[in-house]
Amino acid sequence: MLSTFRRDLHQIPELGLNTEKTMRYIKKQLAGLHCKIYSPIPNSVVAYFDRNKEETIAFRSDMDALPMAEQNTFSFRSENGNMHACGHDGHMSMLLGLAYRLDRRQELAYNVLLIFQPGEEDPGGAELLIKAGLFEPYRIKALFGFHIYPNLPAGKIITRPGVMMAGACNLQIEIKGVSSHAAMPEKGKDALLAGADLVSHTKKKEAMLFDKDTFHLLHFGTFESGNAFNIVSDHAKIQGTIRYFEPFVFDQIMQEIKEEIESVKEVYQVSIDWHIDQHYPPLVNDPDLIDRIRSENKEIGLLEKPVLIAEDFAFYAKTVPAAFFFIGSGKSFPLHSNLFDFNEQLLPEGVSFYEKVLDMFSGKP
Repeated sequence: MLSTFRRDLHQIPELGLNTEKTMRYIKKQLAGLHCKIYSPIPNSVVAYFDRNKEETIAFRSDMDALPMAEQNTFSFRSENGNMHACGHDGHMSMLLGLAYRLDRRQELAYNVLLIFQPGEEDPGGAELLIKAGLFEPYRIKALFGFHIYPNLPAGKIITRPGVMMAGACNLQIEIKGVSSHAAMPEKGKDALLAGADLVSHTKKKEAMLFDKDTFHLLHFGTFESGNAFNIVSDHAKIQGTIRYFEPFVFDQIMQEIKEEIESVKEVYQVSIDWHIDQHYPPLVNDPDLIDRIRSENKEIGLLEKPVLIAEDFAFYAKTVPAAFFFIGSGKSFPLHSNLFDFNEQLLPEGVSFYEKVLDMFSGKP
């Protein structure tokens, strides 16, 4: 059953918040179960198993895929130009598997909320669900989630208390100058040179902001400017990312960027528009939850240090007690690779772990 879910979902990958086919598939699989099914935001699915308890345990899966053509050759590969290259098909399958097990268990110490969320990759569906009042009808005791992770044995589970994944945002900068002939630069306002100075100076200053033990990352990945070799450029577009584990790091980098933008505007007499988007905070696991779960599940490994990838589960973890886990893919293909795949043996391992968590909270050995 779990492999069927995974393979069906793998063939219908959809992007962002536009997960209508995926939503319909999930609702179809849940339709015969004894749960309330609804959509707090379009194309999401929430299944609520009401056991008439005061508190609720929640579990979350993401739903969306990536805009990339799959290069795998197995029979259930995607052929629509999108791909589940980050394991979300597996995450949904494990949550569906848990739903079926819950349906057979009428005696539970808690109500259970299953969250199938679109838009993890972009624009951050978790925040949208929270703003739509997802948690308001319930007293959430704890929330749990998985991410399939490469280069770990299939089904191996690891986590860490506190910060587990980076905060991250996209930085967009647009500079507008005035074009002129390159032989008469005084007639123009050089957006290219302004952008080059902005990137260079900001990087140098950012490198000196923090001590060697404080992680910080400011990376500029694209720089587009100019129309011809002999024309002063009247435009420049720069894109980058900021990644961090501690909020004060983000604040200081942003302050440095703002100051440098004002300086460049004055020196080059250009206009600059800038903004950040897709800003996900660091994912911070509840230490008490992690310690309790690891004390009762000795096989769970400990992640040595936080990872630089970001995850919008972080929004949930800022709202309710939450714990996030990596589960080994059993393969070496990196996340977001057009050859990404995982050993389906991890699926029952993940479902069993979720059920163990429920039993732990119910006081069962």
